[in-house]
Parts: sequence; C-alpha cells; structure tokens
Amino acid sequence: MAKRVRADESLSMAGIARVQIREVGTVDPLGDFKALLGDQEVDLFDEGACGEGIGWTWGAGVRAAFSQMRKRVCQLIFDSLGDQYHGKAIECLKALREAAVRFREPAKFNDFSTELKDRLLAGRGSDFWEKIKEGISIIWGFSTWS
Repeated sequence: MAKRVRADESLSMAGIARVQIREVGTVDPLGDFKALLGDQEVDLFDEGACGEGIGWTWGAGVRAAFSQMRKRVCQLIFDSLGDQYHGKAIECLKALREAAVRFREPAKFNDFSTELKDRLLAGRGSDFWEKIKEGISIIWGFSTWS
C-alpha cells in the first residue's frame, strides 16, 4: 500500500511562483533583471545638506540589478564560445537601455555602452560591436524633468 504524502506548499505552483530572484543569473538574465526591478520606482530627489532636492537617484535595488546585469552582459560576450551567447547579450543590453530610460539615468547606460565599445574594439570584438550598433543606440536628448 502506497503511503500518502501531504503536499507541501513550497512544492505547489503557488510556492514555486513565490521564489525570489536575488541576482541576475546566466540561464534567464533578462527575466531575472526584470524580476529584480519589479515595480521599484526611483527616489525622486536626493536630499542635500539643507534638505533641498538636488537630483534623481536610484534605489539600492535598482543599482544592484543594473550592476549585476552589466556584469552578466560582459560575461555573455567575453566568455562566449564564438557568438554562442551574443544574441542573449544583445537582449540584455536592450533591457538595460529600457531600465535607464525608465529610471531616468541615461548616463548609466551610455557610460556602460562606451566602456563596452572600447573593450570590444580593443580586442577582436568589432564584428559584435557592429551588431550592437544595428539595434541599440545610446540615449539621446533625454530630459529628467519630463
């Protein structure tokens, strides 16, 4: 006679759906990045010494997600055998760009793009850089006051 085992909630679909993403992984970096960003919003003002607003800032969660995604993009590009993960890297770059626009920090994406370009062109990555340029551009004419 088979013994009945009570279903544990952690093994149910509801339990599985509640798994928290803590970092941008290698299997689904795009999904992880989006999960980390979730519904987080940017802090509208950074308080100056006298309490005046001095500009836009990212919350710690957004900074961490962006930093992890940059590292994952570099890993996908530079640890790839040939162009094995280049498509995934391009999709991740697009997500980074969208997040920079959403959280009003175009310089964070533009600076990373410039660093990535320099690194690719210094090595044997000029062909891949051309692919990136075809579908992704730096963020132009962005106003933080829109």
